[in-house]
Amino acid sequence: MKKCRNTIGRAALLCLCALLGASFLSCRTVTSDREPTKTTPSYSETASETGASSTEQTPEDPDGQLCAHKNQKKVRDVDPTCTVEGYKNRMKCEDCGAVLDQTGEILPALGHIYEGRKCKYCEKNEPSLMFEGVFEGSAVSYKMYDDGELALSGEGKTPSMPGNENSFFFRYSRFVKSIVIYNGVTEIGDNLLRDLKEVTDISIASSVKKIGDHAFDGWSLKTLDLSRSLTYIGENNFTYNHVYYLELPGALRHIGAGSFESEQTVTIRIPTSVREYEVARQGQYTQITNIAYMGTKERFTELELGRYLMTDGECAAVDLYYEYTGKASDLPYCVKRNKTSG
Repeated sequence: MKKCRNTIGRAALLCLCALLGASFLSCRTVTSDREPTKTTPSYSETASETGASSTEQTPEDPDGQLCAHKNQKKVRDVDPTCTVEGYKNRMKCEDCGAVLDQTGEILPALGHIYEGRKCKYCEKNEPSLMFEGVFEGSAVSYKMYDDGELALSGEGKTPSMPGNENSFFFRYSRFVKSIVIYNGVTEIGDNLLRDLKEVTDISIASSVKKIGDHAFDGWSLKTLDLSRSLTYIGENNFTYNHVYYLELPGALRHIGAGSFESEQTVTIRIPTSVREYEVARQGQYTQITNIAYMGTKERFTELELGRYLMTDGECAAVDLYYEYTGKASDLPYCVKRNKTSG
């Protein structure tokens, strides 16, 4: 894979803290020689090692791919766990190193099957069901367990909640620690899971294609498994997360302002599928060090995020990597708050 090493200037750190602040800064572009790409790790391996999404991106770009992917080889199969999907027969491009998400077969998460008070797959002790129900006007159901897991399953969309009201599960915000969205759910409505501040882990099945505004606003995420089919993320989602390396899915088109706000994120990898990356008008990132974009500099500057980094900002510098097909966690580490990320 190639990373550019031509120094063009220095970019402002993606803190996004005052879009109106007019301090002009130049930016440094980094490219590099191709080197072997590691095979895709399992979801659980990636989450535990990097605290980030386990998605290995494909440079899917209907307007002109980075690579034609003519030379492919099979990557190792990954078994599903109780809460996270696996896959088999997936292919990898030997030219650019990208794992081709559109190939092979997704294996849905198994779900916990309890026998003798223990899950037969992961040996988790069987929790007690606190409450359950079905969203009004929807075929999606929910179950809340006393170990802090909130599970959504069924078919289709969940409803949206008005922004001026408490979110659907607000009264249980102290109890919800993790969320699993199983295969079959296609859309998460606005404000549905807002202000669940104790949630640290979430897994979203590949059937989910859209996340509304503020659906996951106000979280403390340490691991994040995003849907591989996700195309739209509204405003202010996965805010205040503690994910060091963020791998955005290769199908993603739109990212609303304020989403992925974090004081922890070191590196973000953005696929060329992204057509809109909106910028918040207040601080969004304060520790970002690397942005790895899978397309060219010209394509990056077409995004609002790219234009902002080239012209505005008042914080420290960020390295921009163009035509980058490796994993975010392969980029240099950053030492902050007396802790080394990764």
